[in-house]
Amino acid sequence: MTLTLLAISFALVIYIIKKTGASPVSVFAGIIFLNQMVFYGVVYMRVYPAINTHSRYVTSDYSGVAHSVIAFYLGIIFLTFLTTKLLPRKVTPRASTDSTGIFTNLHYLNSTTFFSFNLIIFLVYMISASLIDWDAIWHHRIYKAIRDPSEVNLGIFPLSIFHVALPLVGVIYSGLVSYYASTQKYINIMVSIPILLYSHTISLASMSRYAVLQVVIVSVFLYLFSKNRYALVFGLLIGLVEFGIVISARFGGGTEIFRFGDYGLVYVVESIQLFSFFFDDIFLFVLYNMFGGGFVLAEAFSRQSLIYPIQYKILSFSPFPSFIDGFDKWRIFEHRVSLFGPFSNLAEAYHFGIIYFMFYLATILFVNFQATKLLLKSNSPYFHVLLVPLYFAYIKMHAYQIRHTWRWIVLTLIVIALINYAQKRSTR
Repeated sequence: MTLTLLAISFALVIYIIKKTGASPVSVFAGIIFLNQMVFYGVVYMRVYPAINTHSRYVTSDYSGVAHSVIAFYLGIIFLTFLTTKLLPRKVTPRASTDSTGIFTNLHYLNSTTFFSFNLIIFLVYMISASLIDWDAIWHHRIYKAIRDPSEVNLGIFPLSIFHVALPLVGVIYSGLVSYYASTQKYINIMVSIPILLYSHTISLASMSRYAVLQVVIVSVFLYLFSKNRYALVFGLLIGLVEFGIVISARFGGGTEIFRFGDYGLVYVVESIQLFSFFFDDIFLFVLYNMFGGGFVLAEAFSRQSLIYPIQYKILSFSPFPSFIDGFDKWRIFEHRVSLFGPFSNLAEAYHFGIIYFMFYLATILFVNFQATKLLLKSNSPYFHVLLVPLYFAYIKMHAYQIRHTWRWIVLTLIVIALINYAQKRSTR
């Protein structure tokens, strides 16, 4: 039965890939299928037994709900398959030109106005770097403590806002640094690189996977902008090492040198010195960590009558930070798989109720449809660059709550709307 469901899922994913190519719809379906396969491998075939021992939340026997999990994923893939039927049947082959000028004409990034904006961010960075508690960045004992501005001596507005937004700032400047490096804009590089390094350092010290995302964006964008294959390979290798450090810090890494409660740059340095990030089954564990959403969903199916206040449900779909919408005071009502394992998007939407689940799923399918439609009609494969937030959301939705993913979905919708507007103006 389970093998049959997996075979049907695989057939649908292959059809979607043939229909839409390397599109958001096919990537979305592929990631869901990988979640099924990893879940099936551990629960049924036990092909990754070492992964099971490393996990903080795969402690139950989920064989009783395994069919439900895989059938649930199959249903989502089938709905994704239906959206491909609405896509344009005749697709114009992509040319090497960009009709909107978004990628072939990036001169606005070198404008005086944009440089002035960079200088303002640079000034905020300088003040933050001079006031931040570097001792806490080097070593702290409470998980995620340094993500709170007040814990690192940055509780003053606007420094607190900058510190909270620092991971996202790093993601943005990863793209900017790549562009400036490929165009040899040395003054812009000198302003942008310190901001990126500062964000990367704080993200890595807080064991955030944003640090890995920043490295991957730099390497991929350098390849896209300058066709530098060495930067792509080297960057991906660094990203793999940092991912190993982050997940070994979060889950114990399966190594004897791990000391529970020690976080910060000191752990990063020790991991590199002792090569502890490269434990025996790191590649399998990375696969599990990225595509282990099936276990979270199985845990959600195993629990009954989870209660969420309506304020928590509504604010979970808010793209704004907590200091604006006040979500922090409702965070205590969240349900988690364990201390280190939050619920996923699908797990929360399932327990929110049918109305919220249908709204969530309809929105995901809508943004997939619009993004794929945009790529099919565009003249440049570089539009994948603008859809990085969506691809990032695909990964996060299986490992984090709805609120952590929703802002990336909203950002993608805004980007798509702006591109459609630019394309309409270019055809006038």
